[in-house]
Amino acid sequence: MKKYRAIFIGAGVLILALLFYGFGVQKTIDDILAMGWRFWIIVGIFLFNNIFMTIGWKVLINHPVRPSYYVQLFLARVAGDSTSSVNAMASAAGEALKAIYIKDVIPFQTGLASVVLDRTVHILSNVLMMLTGIFISFFVLNIPLWISVGTLAAFMLLLYTMMVVLNKQRQGFVRYLLTRVPGRWLDRFMTDKRWEKVDTLDGEIAFVFSSRETMKSFYYSLAIHYLSGFFFQAWRYTSSSSSRATRSPSCTPCSCTSSACFSPASSSSCRRTWAPARAPFRWRCASSATTPPSA
Repeated sequence: MKKYRAIFIGAGVLILALLFYGFGVQKTIDDILAMGWRFWIIVGIFLFNNIFMTIGWKVLINHPVRPSYYVQLFLARVAGDSTSSVNAMASAAGEALKAIYIKDVIPFQTGLASVVLDRTVHILSNVLMMLTGIFISFFVLNIPLWISVGTLAAFMLLLYTMMVVLNKQRQGFVRYLLTRVPGRWLDRFMTDKRWEKVDTLDGEIAFVFSSRETMKSFYYSLAIHYLSGFFFQAWRYTSSSSSRATRSPSCTPCSCTSSACFSPASSSSCRRTWAPARAPFRWRCASSATTPPSA
């Protein structure tokens, strides 16, 4: 594990250096100093969010987890999520990194299964949060009814898809995915020993759905993910309300979507990005639907 840790630290330092180089060291430092004490609020929220998310991951691990392991789980989660946030291609590597990081205290197959379950729970909680935001938008935003209903229907379909995925996880999710690969390609790299590892991983994933008692861990993790994300996004939304009040009251599709999910999107870059697409959708927020003064 020491070898892996040295590689991870080296890669992290390299990525951090590249980010500073891309954004500019002096500009990054100036932006942090300009934020003042608010920068530490953001850091604190990030830490508290990961503390609770780590608890949500911990309850999904089908292995005795001592309290002393919590710090290692926390660091593994931060390292994995940080890797995943670099770009879309690094997402899978970030998830696997979590299982590798804790394999000294949790068997790799068990850790990897818990990572798959944790990611499933996280996606499901995001879908539920979006549905909550869409429901609230019916009362907060003056969005045409057909758009609201269409968005709601789309996310209900996404929720149904997640239910199908959960059902497959009960039956053997990884084997199911692999059997979708054409046989002439699958036979080249899948041996009996690898199929045994796949079945072991599927068994670890399916264990959480095996009884009502184990399902409690799944629901507990889902509640933690949902509430953590909900309060985090609600704080972002409310903390920016004063700054949004000084801006144009017009709602673009970008800001309306973010409002439905409790996150502000009133930056000038957002408005420029959506400017060509927002022409047919010039609705206004219900709370600020005022008539602009005549020239």
